Amino acid sequence: MARALASAVLFVATVVSVIPLRADVGDQTIVKDVGAANGWTSIIPMNLNNDGLTDLLSYNATTGLAIYSVATGVPGEQQVVKQVNAGLGWTAIVPMDLNHDGLTDLLSYRADTGLAVYSIATGVPGEQQVVRQVTAGLGWKIIVPMNLNDDGLTDLLSYNPDTGLAVYSIATGVPGEQQVVRQVAAGLGWTIIVPMNLNYDDLTDLLSYRADTGLAIYSIATSTPGEQQVVKQVNAAIGWTAIVPMNLDSVGGLTGLLSYSSNTGLAMYSVPTGVPGEQTVVKQMTASVDWNPIVPMALNSDGLTDLLCYNIKTGRAVFSVNAFELPPPIIK
Repeated sequence: MARALASAVLFVATVVSVIPLRADVGDQTIVKDVGAANGWTSIIPMNLNNDGLTDLLSYNATTGLAIYSVATGVPGEQQVVKQVNAGLGWTAIVPMDLNHDGLTDLLSYRADTGLAVYSIATGVPGEQQVVRQVTAGLGWKIIVPMNLNDDGLTDLLSYNPDTGLAVYSIATGVPGEQQVVRQVAAGLGWTIIVPMNLNYDDLTDLLSYRADTGLAIYSIATSTPGEQQVVKQVNAAIGWTAIVPMNLDSVGGLTGLLSYSSNTGLAMYSVPTGVPGEQTVVKQMTASVDWNPIVPMALNSDGLTDLLCYNIKTGRAVFSVNAFELPPPIIK
């Protein structure tokens, strides 16, 4: 189809428009399929060296081993730069920007003890310096990095599915300090909360999803930090175990989605329509089961979202690049 469009270019004016190839949206091409170690409970996309490609932190909560690796420039190749014993039992590791340097800082949290440790990147790939330790309360099972006020630092949404409490906090400017700006009773049982861009304003919007009922609620950020306005509620399929925010087709900043069930292997790609909360399914496929986690990555410089799919039971890691290509410009 791309060749057909290329042959149809008309040189009749100087205004350039691009027509996306919807038939190809959602295609991924495997570039590397490797047998990694079993048991990585968290795989965190990181920026360790400011080269624009996604580096990784892989962590095993059972052994405490943490491995930092940098992208080599060959899609799917990662080079280990540091291995550390990070301690057992971290249930959430959240990538953050605590100091405006562009490198990935971290919040590491244990839901059983409430310990929260903030650390900043030193500039040496894989080195993190602890700047703050706090007791943050028990049971925060979902912690979402957010932009609540456009200051360039990472704010947070912390949610406890057992109590329904959701706490929004903003970075104060002191690395590791967060100031609570809003607490709300958000309801019990949300299993996935996805940061999104639903309306081009750079503040973080949200998709909240319950796997047991299929209820999905889309909400947009208001100008008041921590306030979200519901724009759409839908009954989605039950049983999604991962919902991954993606840029699937270069449609200027709005968030597409990959929804996946590790139990059935069903994978569904959808793109935003432009109406906040509306998504159009562009591809459904049956993948294999037990992929967890699924990590959005940049494996090349095309701006589209690539993926790392990891099978925690087998240790298989599959890197794939977004296969969608914009056709040549049609000049009108």
